[in-house]
Amino acid sequence: MVRLAPSEARQVASELLRVAESVQDASGTMVGHRAMGACLHLEGRFASAQEHFERALRLYRPEVHQQMAAVAAQDMRAAAFSYLARVQLILASPSAGGRTSSL
Repeated sequence: MVRLAPSEARQVASELLRVAESVQDASGTMVGHRAMGACLHLEGRFASAQEHFERALRLYRPEVHQQMAAVAAQDMRAAAFSYLARVQLILASPSAGGRTSSL
């Protein structure tokens, strides 16, 4: 998705999210929310991005998703937290960090 224009990347993320939700795939839904959050972040839509990162973090289960890091070359939880921290800083809500740490 890095090589796509932001609107095209958002369409891919949206389709991933739609398909994952339609087949009730929690892992795919988590990845879809993280991808959608990243796209919205790049478009400057920070409040919407924050919602998607928080949803991704709520779906993350270490016993299931930690092994994805070996395949995806990144830990989805760490990536979502990283983006979420930037979004909260941009939205001037660093105090939300305590609330977020429970995700």
